[in-house]
Amino acid sequence: MADIFISYSSHDRPSALALVTKLRDAGYDVWIDQHQLNAATRWSKEIVHAINNCKIFAVLLSPSSLKSENVRKELSLAGERHKQLLPIFIEKVALPDEFAYHLTGLQRVFIENTDAIVAAVAVMQSGSKRGDRIPNQPRTDTQSDTGGVRLAVLPFDDLSPAKDNEWFADGMVDELINTLGALDTMKVPSRTDVMYYKKHHPKAQEIANDLNVRYLVGGSVRKAGEKIRITASLTDTQANQQLWTSSYDGTFDDVFVFQETVAKQIADALNLKLSPQEVKTIADQPTHNPEAYELYLRGLEAHRQLTRAGYEQALALYEQAISIDPKFDVAYLMSASACAIFYRECSRELKWLKRAEDNLQKAKNITGETAKTLWIQGEIEWLEEDIVAAEATLRKSIELDPHNELPYSYLGNIYSASNNYKDALTQFEKALAIHEQSSTHFNVLVCLGELDEPTRLVEQAEIAILFFEKELKKDPSSIQLRMMLAYAYHWSGNSEMAHNELQILEKREDLGGMLMFNLGGLYNLLGKPDENIMMIERAVENGFREIESIRNCTFENDKHSAKLKAIIIHLEQIIENERLDD
Repeated sequence: MADIFISYSSHDRPSALALVTKLRDAGYDVWIDQHQLNAATRWSKEIVHAINNCKIFAVLLSPSSLKSENVRKELSLAGERHKQLLPIFIEKVALPDEFAYHLTGLQRVFIENTDAIVAAVAVMQSGSKRGDRIPNQPRTDTQSDTGGVRLAVLPFDDLSPAKDNEWFADGMVDELINTLGALDTMKVPSRTDVMYYKKHHPKAQEIANDLNVRYLVGGSVRKAGEKIRITASLTDTQANQQLWTSSYDGTFDDVFVFQETVAKQIADALNLKLSPQEVKTIADQPTHNPEAYELYLRGLEAHRQLTRAGYEQALALYEQAISIDPKFDVAYLMSASACAIFYRECSRELKWLKRAEDNLQKAKNITGETAKTLWIQGEIEWLEEDIVAAEATLRKSIELDPHNELPYSYLGNIYSASNNYKDALTQFEKALAIHEQSSTHFNVLVCLGELDEPTRLVEQAEIAILFFEKELKKDPSSIQLRMMLAYAYHWSGNSEMAHNELQILEKREDLGGMLMFNLGGLYNLLGKPDENIMMIERAVENGFREIESIRNCTFENDKHSAKLKAIIIHLEQIIENERLDD
């Protein structure tokens, strides 16, 4: 007997499969028709049996499902069998009479609020009566059903006269996310989860639903010379009221006091009892030198461009910050990370690894060995081709902080590079369970493709498509997201959509070496090996240095294989010359 039966329209399949994954991860047995049966005889044998034997009937509501004859039949049968009904909205829709008859009086939940869905299932499993309140709906206490306060820090507005202090506004957000997210009582979405709202401003409740939080922190910064003004506010979206707001005036020298004060006042407004260690976490600052801090924030802004020029600019700024404050451990760590990335993607000159090692050691001299120093050390060891040491270091990092997805991802990269896709998949799935990221979704798909698991590949591709499309709405200009979406369309069996995305990518003139290489791989999957070879050549010409990835390319045609071998020999010579020059 399955715990839950999922009724849905085929149009909503990606949403349905994503929900199934969440429910199964929570330990529930879920029955879902993945073939969308049409034959009446098969419907009667399989669907009816599944509904008869389920404990909870969940129906996904959308414009498509309201038009689906099968969904109407399934809901009617579940109602006749007196099953516990759980209505889940994919979109806000008005229910027609045949749906309203069964669902009137029941509380509803939106599909984005997976915690509420899982909690509702738990309540229904425990024997609560039909129509009982679904947990995680509006309530007056500050704690969520998962034992933590769910709060998002939204991008701060730059109100400076010249609008040239975005780096400062983003830095305030980063520090608040890092500080509040480190508190045991807080569940805080990452920076990448909230940056969409920098340019888009839906209603507060819509943001809260999208991020699965109750509280929103917003604010602004204004910097004119050394004078700054920071405003911040805390909103309870369920009660639809502002709990706290405040403004701070001073100079940039006061920025650390401002950050600490804001974090403490947010905790006070939510009536949180902080441990001594949490009080210390709020008070800790990466540096006490405001000039060094400003250079560091500007470096982060350049670092996030993910380009050769961006890395070079970031490294220069980090070094300036370090020269002002030689005990600025976070600047050393970010410099080490940028050097390692630069070596991997842009140049195989050994000086970049040496520079990464030196900066990492200086950070360790200040902080000792931490989870963060270990995963950066593991990455450096991997790049040095000391695989055994890298694996041991990354596992040690995980022991110190099992809630950081990065060491799992690096382990996945190590196993993928050695064609051990089974273990790589395990690590990427662990990373994905901690924090959904587009790159991790993509890596999972690559592993499933290499392991020749077509059914799982299609299912996971459809889940990834839903995520990529959502992220593209936040950042429509992202080449990387569009590239991954095109791959996912292909793996899901939708070649037409993959070609459509490919045509958009072909018109872009801002492809870097890494993206050129990935575009070549997409050409190959779509049966265009000539274009693949051309893009690999262009990638090398544009500074792509990941020779390991190029070596993993294969072609059935001898002509293409010979060209690939020539490219590899050419790149080996380039790398050798770079190291000699070094």
